Amino acid sequence: MSIDVETIRKIRDIRLEHIGLERIKERKIIEDLVKAIIEENPGSLTVEDIKWIMDLIDMDFYKGYHILPTKDPKARRFGMLFSEPNKRKILEENSLEDLNEFFIEIYWKENIDKADKFITKLKGVKEGFVSLLLYLKNREKYNILLPVTEKAVKKIFKEEITGTFKDRYLKFNKLVNKLKQTCNLKPQEIDIILTIIGKENT
Repeated sequence: MSIDVETIRKIRDIRLEHIGLERIKERKIIEDLVKAIIEENPGSLTVEDIKWIMDLIDMDFYKGYHILPTKDPKARRFGMLFSEPNKRKILEENSLEDLNEFFIEIYWKENIDKADKFITKLKGVKEGFVSLLLYLKNREKYNILLPVTEKAVKKIFKEEITGTFKDRYLKFNKLVNKLKQTCNLKPQEIDIILTIIGKENT
């Protein structure tokens, strides 16, 4: 479960080239806006609220420019997670009641035991959306699990991550928190670093 010196150096280089204090600050501002929308409407989010949440959180800031979500996944913070087809699926193929239940159980109650139920039941809702809500609830405690970030963690720690969403997420989250502590990383840096490492040699 140790982190080798080469990985620590790689993370240092990624931070120098791709991140910076301004990007972290702008990401946090966006995240705070999304949290405000969720917390002002407990159990009563509208379709417009949920669309606004997905659009806002997919924004980024890089080298002095705000990057708005576009059809190109490379221009979105979370790649294909909130692509236009997937957003339509989430908003049009699920009832508003079920979507509000999802936010209540995952964001408000942090009920990871219910995650597999929602991933199976709700169209377009994937592991990334579940872990994103946990992250937004407590950014110091939780991290965002995407296929590419999971791949990076397996690469860094040379460990398998298997089982149900809960099993995989708890192990993933524990390892990422170790990485965060070892390298003194801010929450808003993690998905950038893991995405770059996860995409190497692919």
